[in-house]
Parts: sequence; C-alpha cells; structure tokens
Amino acid sequence: MTAVTENDRKRLKDLIIGLADGQKAIENRITAIESNLEGIRTDLTNLAIGQAEIKGEIKAVDSRITGLKERTDDINGRINIMTVGFLGILGVFVTALVGIVGKIAFFPGNP
Repeated sequence: MTAVTENDRKRLKDLIIGLADGQKAIENRITAIESNLEGIRTDLTNLAIGQAEIKGEIKAVDSRITGLKERTDDINGRINIMTVGFLGILGVFVTALVGIVGKIAFFPGNP
C-alpha cells in the first residue's frame, strides 16, 4: 500500500482548486454567451418589427404608384380624345380649303 504524502495532498488540493477556478471561468463564459444570445434575440425581434414596418411602407408606396398609373392612363385617354378632335377640325378646314380652291380653279367665272 502506498502512503499519501503531504506533497501529494498539496498537489491534489491545488488540482481541485485549479478545477474549481476553471469551472468558474467556464461558468463566466457561459453567462457571457447567454447574455450575448439574449442581445441577439432582441436584435432579431427588432429586425422582425422593422421588416413589418417596411412591408407596410412598401404597400403604401405600391398603392401610390397604382394611383399614379391610373392618373397617367386617364391623361393618355384625354390626349387621345384631343388628338382625334384636332384631326377632325383639321380635316374640316382642309376639306373647306380644297373646296374653295376647286371652285376658284374649275368655276372661275361665276359671280
């Protein structure tokens, strides 16, 4: 049987103290990781809230763009109506001018 010397006891005591210190260091690191994880969770929650706000803003912008498109279509319709009216009036003037020129050219002697 081997006898345990005082030196062996001191080494065991130092080893146990070293393990306890290591365990405390590990616990401190785990606590730091947990606090960082909580911060990440908070950031993710804030990101989700921000994403929802951005979706709402995108919907608002989309509705405004749709309204602008409808207004543009209305303006295009009005321009088309004005163009047709202008061409109609121009056609009447050209027809009248051709009629007057034809009368003067083909029937010059009538009073």
